[in-house]
Amino acid sequence: MIALLILLVNTRRQAPTGSVLAAVVAITCLIGYLLLWVLYFTASITPMLLLMMAILPSAYFIGVGLYLENYPSLIPAGLFALIHIATTATNYLGT
Repeated sequence: MIALLILLVNTRRQAPTGSVLAAVVAITCLIGYLLLWVLYFTASITPMLLLMMAILPSAYFIGVGLYLENYPSLIPAGLFALIHIATTATNYLGT
């Protein structure tokens, strides 16, 4: 997934129009994820904190793929999101 984001370049990509929203979402998710790490080490660890630590990087990778118009990277990013969130929910929220 990360290799696709780095190595696969969309040469037909035009100036960003609607993808600005994807960039804002991605940046917000990245900043939120970093803030969650601060909470992880300074506050009590709750299942919701752990779940958000699975959701935000997943949304970040999807947002970056959309911003770069790198649509092939959305397939592994979606799989990453599905597996990461499902595993975290199963382990920490119970079944």
